[in-house]
Amino acid sequence: MGTSIADAHNPSRQLKVNEDGSINISSSGGFVISSSATLPVSDNVYALRQEFTAMGLPLYLGESEPGTLVSTTGWRIRKFTYENDTNLVAVEWADGTASFDKIWDNRKDGTYTYS
Repeated sequence: MGTSIADAHNPSRQLKVNEDGSINISSSGGFVISSSATLPVSDNVYALRQEFTAMGLPLYLGESEPGTLVSTTGWRIRKFTYENDTNLVAVEWADGTASFDKIWDNRKDGTYTYS
């Protein structure tokens, strides 16, 4: 572990999975949001998609097998919820599961509930 994911358009925005499975989210301005909770992480390599808030924080994170189109089934999607636009308070899965049966393009149109 100890893996970082950076936004290709703004490398200062990063999500880092620490050795213990917790995460750090950093953005421009040098602030870091940390989670003491561990996330389920595997050694599989997935294609990633991210959408950010106006503050530059991750809002949605999608993973799929490489080559999966954003308009087709095969994604698992996480939504990050913040308090006061800075404090990470929840990381939830689309339809409450980490199954690769979602469509990235449908992440915010009401198709999925997050829990």
